[in-house]
Amino acid sequence: MNIQEIFTNPLFILAQVFGALTFAFEIIATQKKLQKNIIFYNTISNIFNLLQFILLSAWTGTFMAVYHIIRCLVFYIFLIKKKKPNISILIIFFAIIIANGIATWTGYITLGAIVGGLFATYALWQQNAKITRICFFISDALWAIYCFPVGAIVDGISLIIQDIMMAISIYRFDIKKESEEK
Repeated sequence: MNIQEIFTNPLFILAQVFGALTFAFEIIATQKKLQKNIIFYNTISNIFNLLQFILLSAWTGTFMAVYHIIRCLVFYIFLIKKKKPNISILIIFFAIIIANGIATWTGYITLGAIVGGLFATYALWQQNAKITRICFFISDALWAIYCFPVGAIVDGISLIIQDIMMAISIYRFDIKKESEEK
């Protein structure tokens, strides 16, 4: 398939639309101060991400999106109950991510999704919004590395933009706030 056929393929175009919707909900998430709101919008984002990766036949991304939806729901439940998931939950989730990486390995590019997933999981496991923002900053950069080669062009570009937005959030909620408190 040549480049023109790829960019005129309706499934490819639809996948890019889902990538744009992923981006929209991630931007909303990055601008939320409370952890529960970050998790809620991240869950919606991952639903669109799942649809995108299915259409692109990007199986590491597909599995990771399913995992991310489940992970967000589990962490949201803990947060609503005002309980912190214990370390065994984190270890189980890390094991699932690593097993996914082994099962869907397509080369070193898979590491972007897997290591990005580890950072995002830690971000949501702990309950400090500042650490959440920093971990998502790292996770987004790693996911961008995965997205471009699998054809998730809009998602890859959006992840770069999200990192810029996340840097603004880190400044707005963390750096600026700390300097004002001094």
